Amino acid sequence: MGGTLYVERKDAELRLDGRALALYVNGERDGVIPLVPLDRLVVVGHIIIHTNVLHRLCEEGIGVVFLSGKQQRFRGRMVGRLHRHGRLRVRQY
Repeated sequence: MGGTLYVERKDAELRLDGRALALYVNGERDGVIPLVPLDRLVVVGHIIIHTNVLHRLCEEGIGVVFLSGKQQRFRGRMVGRLHRHGRLRVRQY
């Protein structure tokens, strides 16, 4: 069972760093978060996410939830690769 990462620092930027996400604030690296334990990324407000980060999150099956700034209203979500368990269960039946 993985975890959820919340990114809500204004004008933060997420980049890939191998098998981890690197968080940049004002052009300076502020932290690194491994992808392995993540199930979900919640983005609040104005965050810059590079396309290759979104591609990797999809490949890893990590969902992304987008919330607006102060009111944190739901704006949308991105779902990574879907599993085939449903089709498998139907075939087994």
